[in-house]
Amino acid sequence: LGKVVVFTALSLLVGVGGLGYVVATLFEFNQMESIILGLSLFFSSTIIIAKVLSDKRELTRLHGQIAIGIILIDDIVATFALLFVAAGSGGSLGVGEVGTLFLKGIGLVAIFAFVGAKLLPRIGKFMAGSQELLFLFAIAWGFGVATLVNRAGFSIEIGALFAGVMLAHLPYAAEIGARLKPLRDFFIVLFFVVLGEGLALSNFSSVLVPALVFSAIVIFVKPLIVMTSLGLMRYTKRTSFKAAVNLSQVSEFSIVLVVLAAATGAVSDEIEGVITIVALITI
Repeated sequence: LGKVVVFTALSLLVGVGGLGYVVATLFEFNQMESIILGLSLFFSSTIIIAKVLSDKRELTRLHGQIAIGIILIDDIVATFALLFVAAGSGGSLGVGEVGTLFLKGIGLVAIFAFVGAKLLPRIGKFMAGSQELLFLFAIAWGFGVATLVNRAGFSIEIGALFAGVMLAHLPYAAEIGARLKPLRDFFIVLFFVVLGEGLALSNFSSVLVPALVFSAIVIFVKPLIVMTSLGLMRYTKRTSFKAAVNLSQVSEFSIVLVVLAAATGAVSDEIEGVITIVALITI
């Protein structure tokens, strides 16, 4: 499904991302804020989509596979977006800084690819002898890789993503996922609680209208672009519609990106409020 997934994801990036950027500029957000908002609307939620498809037992259905493929492309784009936000933490995006960060990123990917291919399967096989040991190993691996990547100059979110991708290739990924699910759900709750605590209601009226407009783009325009793209690829209306509906929300990556950008001073706190409301409405 590589061809259809890449084509649809690129259509979403250009269509939804571009429309989000234009609308953000009309609301008088600056260029960086408009770019971040456009990207945030492009991403769809891995957690929500995977859970919905799993609960409906549609992970292996055609529309389910297409939706999963598109959010994998989303995650790749999100990784690069986080890289650039991290590069701009000093207030600028100099060519030298981006180049250095990019080279360091390639080096880390090469190291992780080697470890993931040669060492991790052997370690995982040993740890899989005990469910409790496998559970502890997965947590330790996630925190360990995230910390190492953070020490290398990247964000903790990127490190966590790398750690998860490497664990996902193990034969015991399903067991790890099942063991970590309660912990994951617990921390997702805490994640949204922390966001809620930081949401300033004093400027609620100023962010409500932009949030409603961006939510309309995600709920109506985003599925239309997916259906049009899949229609051009000769997929049926049913498959196109079911894949499109699953993608009609913003992602946890959208919130992470905006929170990270606000923490580095790249965008104002107002953007954080806008995306939080959009996430609450669309999810």
